Amino acid sequence: MTAALCSNYCSQFAYFGLENSSECWCGPFLKNSTQTPLSECSFLCSGDHTASCGAFGHISVYHSSDPSKVSNDPAVPASPIDNYTYANCQVDSTMPRLLSNGGAAANMSVEGCLLLAEAMQYTYAGLEYSNECWLGNALANNGEPEGARERLQSQLCWS
Repeated sequence: MTAALCSNYCSQFAYFGLENSSECWCGPFLKNSTQTPLSECSFLCSGDHTASCGAFGHISVYHSSDPSKVSNDPAVPASPIDNYTYANCQVDSTMPRLLSNGGAAANMSVEGCLLLAEAMQYTYAGLEYSNECWLGNALANNGEPEGARERLQSQLCWS
């Protein structure tokens, strides 16, 4: 990973960041962020050993002032899609997952995930990381995740 590679991948967003030497994160804005000393982003980039690529739990963040870049959250669907309506944004954890059944596809869309939920007769459907569709008939822990770690960046799902 390099800053140039991540910048290119995240070209539509106002922010991008590098974490753990090889992770690239994109988003429209910083979420619950706290600036720390530069020395805390001490991991070198896996593709450029002269540049900093964050650390565990620390993201080297870059911002573009280009007004054409996405700088706000995507719009929430105003009307129902099939038999589903938007409920809210939930924090997910890996143990247990908020919704129990999931998979990923490079071209995942809201409509595609909801069609899958409808076909498989699930009550809930959720999208995460731009390409994951999670399904279930109940929310784990009544929707209160245990030990969930919030990310500084969010990702958009593009249809």
